[in-house]
Amino acid sequence: MDKKQTVQQIAEKILEKKSIYIDIVGSEQVFNSELEAYKMRLFNALNDAEITVPIGVNIFLEVMQIGLSFAPAKEHIYLSRLKGTGKYLGYKVTIDGQIYQAQEAGAISHLSEPVIVTKDQDFKIVNTPDGKQLAVGDIVFDNQDNFKLTNMKVGYVYIVYPNGERELSWITGKRLTELQAKSQNAYLYNDESFIQTKILLHALRKVRKTNSKLKTIQNETDEIIAQNMEHIELPEEQENSGTDEPF
Repeated sequence: MDKKQTVQQIAEKILEKKSIYIDIVGSEQVFNSELEAYKMRLFNALNDAEITVPIGVNIFLEVMQIGLSFAPAKEHIYLSRLKGTGKYLGYKVTIDGQIYQAQEAGAISHLSEPVIVTKDQDFKIVNTPDGKQLAVGDIVFDNQDNFKLTNMKVGYVYIVYPNGERELSWITGKRLTELQAKSQNAYLYNDESFIQTKILLHALRKVRKTNSKLKTIQNETDEIIAQNMEHIELPEEQENSGTDEPF
């Protein structure tokens, strides 16, 4: 069966339970839009992966259950072969998807753009009279060499809460180097966009520690994704991951 037929069979199975999906997403228009986006994403992803009809249906159901979208412009979901899925298609919630979940939970308004400070830059973190932390320094964006983790001093982002308050979240290059040593994909730590994502994830972990609603949403998301992965028979070996800590 070619990938066009596979995608069509998955879509037909989803349409059999159309009323259930409409209840989940809130309207037929949203359902139709998500299904069309999913079909397009599936068709493209199956160039280098395989999928069964049950797995394809489960992925769509679970992404709808956690309130995210397959629309390419929203970038909530990464759909591809993943570590642990073998030749089969799997999915991950992207950093944009996690930020959206935090916003929907009322935990944050948004996160600022992540900033990477290199060792040759004048930079410090100061405490304000009201007990908050503030990043102080001149950030240079022009004429920068190719990013290398060994040149990184610190990365930071501001968490902006719904009431307008801002909180600084930061992680050092030293801590990221420690995580790199534990990673099976150490080369990624010399990719600037990967490090920017790590900075954002570190901030979201900080938010989850103090927001019970977001923590519950994340636990439910993890459980739903785990259920999906069980259909693909995950091997026992899992990727080693560390927990970021500020210096």
